[in-house]
Amino acid sequence: MALSDNACVSLSSSVHESNGGEEEEEEEDLDLPVGYRFCPEDDELITHYLKNKLLGRPLSANIIRDIDLYEYDPDQLPIDQFKYGKGDEAYYFTNTRLNRATKHGYWKETGEDEQVFGGDSDEIVGFKKILNFYWGQEPNGEKSQWIMKEFILHPSIIPADALSDSITQKMGRFVVCRIQTKEDEGNENSTRRFF
Repeated sequence: MALSDNACVSLSSSVHESNGGEEEEEEEDLDLPVGYRFCPEDDELITHYLKNKLLGRPLSANIIRDIDLYEYDPDQLPIDQFKYGKGDEAYYFTNTRLNRATKHGYWKETGEDEQVFGGDSDEIVGFKKILNFYWGQEPNGEKSQWIMKEFILHPSIIPADALSDSITQKMGRFVVCRIQTKEDEGNENSTRRFF
């Protein structure tokens, strides 16, 4: 298996039939050398994963799960099941929304969207939003150590012949996210809450 300079790992998956006759994707365990991790650059998340997912193309690494992110508080996300990345982060495909409230808190944008450029080019391939998670109700929540980077595709990178109404509708709301924690040395309970 060949690895590019920027790609830390390439994964494959197989499809099998479940008991109900439906096809399900199953992640294969890989025998990777010690130290290899899934760590795509921002532009790679957009051009190799989000773009291909929107176009219904097979992904070179079927590692990013589809999830309704806002159905979960961040401490309920199965980050520990994301075994090919760093221990404090995971990646998900989800539909974004204006109200990013969860059961016990909310995600709040920090600053302006950042442009994401394609590799060494000056072509804008998408945008990145950075959000912090707050426990409680807006606007009086308590800031946590959970951070989300939400990546949105720029419509110009979709080939004109591939555009359809369904793809156009998905482009503005279907995103790929990187969720991670930033540990606070003085507060060991800052990333987990129990209700």
